[in-house]
Amino acid sequence: MSTDLTYDDLESASNLSQTLVLVGRTGNGKSAVGNSILGRKEFISKPSFVGVTHTCQSARVVQDDSQIINVIDTPGLFQIVRPADSIDDEISRCIKIAKNGIHAILLVLSVRDCLRGDAKVLSHLQTLFGSKIANYMIIVFTGGDELEENEMTLEEYLTQEPPEFIKELLELCDNRLVLFDNKTKDQLKRVEQVQKLLALVELVTKQNNGKPYTEEPQKRIKESEMKLEKQLAPEQAAPLEVSKEYA
Repeated sequence: MSTDLTYDDLESASNLSQTLVLVGRTGNGKSAVGNSILGRKEFISKPSFVGVTHTCQSARVVQDDSQIINVIDTPGLFQIVRPADSIDDEISRCIKIAKNGIHAILLVLSVRDCLRGDAKVLSHLQTLFGSKIANYMIIVFTGGDELEENEMTLEEYLTQEPPEFIKELLELCDNRLVLFDNKTKDQLKRVEQVQKLLALVELVTKQNNGKPYTEEPQKRIKESEMKLEKQLAPEQAAPLEVSKEYA
């Protein structure tokens, strides 16, 4: 079963190892996608308003070609009952957990509800990880079962006047997207959707010249805070100088 992690929990990655990180808003089905990739239930996945993933968790699967896929599940963004800073700190920790870097960021959206709050996700992730995170991002849409019930493909769904932020996301990610049906009992379908995802992961790896994402989010945040402090320093110092004149 998956467990809460320390920095030394993941073994050193080899050329046959790839690390994927699941991110997204609470309720979009991140953990279910992780279970689909693994081919077994490792991450807690159930309907909840407050999110069921509280810390970064990891599990791995060995493919038939001996490739190791490490999957890191993260807390859902924009939870109602948990401070944003706490969630950001935990998501940032995944960089240290994946000691040899992250090969792909899987941004999970739901076809059932890709409007509420999702428009903020990309800018939030770019604040945490930097603008180049888009080079490692793959969009995973959940709710494939619902599209199938309506006899609609993902392409048809996306041509029905999608919100502007979806267009921007797809453009930034070079249209790297895949549809997941986490409820299907069709084993062939489950395998095919995972293979489509892994093909995109391979594409991302090649486009980044085999270099995984390794930049620490907290370092970026601290640098931004220090820059802001320097900008504010003259303004904050001015009243002190005035007060000395009248001391």
